[in-house]
Amino acid sequence: MSKILDLAKRFEQTSSEQAKDTEQAVAREFKNHEKRLTDLLNENERAISSAIREQNKRLLPIMLKTWSIVAIAIITTLAIAWGILVYQSHRIISNLDEIASQEARIALLTEKGGKIELQNCIDRKNRKRLCIPMNKDAGTWGNGLMVPMGY
Repeated sequence: MSKILDLAKRFEQTSSEQAKDTEQAVAREFKNHEKRLTDLLNENERAISSAIREQNKRLLPIMLKTWSIVAIAIITTLAIAWGILVYQSHRIISNLDEIASQEARIALLTEKGGKIELQNCIDRKNRKRLCIPMNKDAGTWGNGLMVPMGY
């Protein structure tokens, strides 16, 4: 019986050593696998970062071109609007000058008989004529002239 017991003890000891060896081998392989995975992740991170940098380098000229087109469009719109404002201001000044001139003429005409009322009259031959009422109380002059009403 002692041989069986010795054999069992040796088997248990051998099994225990094999289990420890297997555990150490698995732990070692797990660490190696973990290191390989970490290295692969780092390599992928570098590759992705490099790809992003390259993409940004390609996109930068396109972005600059797009924004420059937008800036040119805005500047052109502002220049056109400024030109329209300048043109309109010159037109307004010109119109104000013309209005002032016309008001001066109206004042002069009013002073010189501008209150005369012009009317359309039909003569005996059914023709349309321009007529003005005459002030008969003002009298007549030797050459047949009379003073119009409103003067």
